[in-house]
Amino acid sequence: MGRTITHVGPIGAGQAVKAVNQVILAGTYLGVAEGIVLAIKAGLDVAQVIGALRRGAAQSWVLPNRRSRMLDTDYPLGL
Repeated sequence: MGRTITHVGPIGAGQAVKAVNQVILAGTYLGVAEGIVLAIKAGLDVAQVIGALRRGAAQSWVLPNRRSRMLDTDYPLGL
């Protein structure tokens, strides 16, 4: 369980914040996946592309932590 509690408003506000988080995260996953496909179709070395992007504005938790699963088409439930 998380260690930080952040109060964001009245009852139910936390659920709304969680929904906002999920929308943002889904967009990030989509962007990383589309970028990987573009790199592959352009004939680029995906590992090099990720290495270059991880130090710039495209950096996100998803980029280094989920790229391998995307490349391997390995999508276990709940992870």
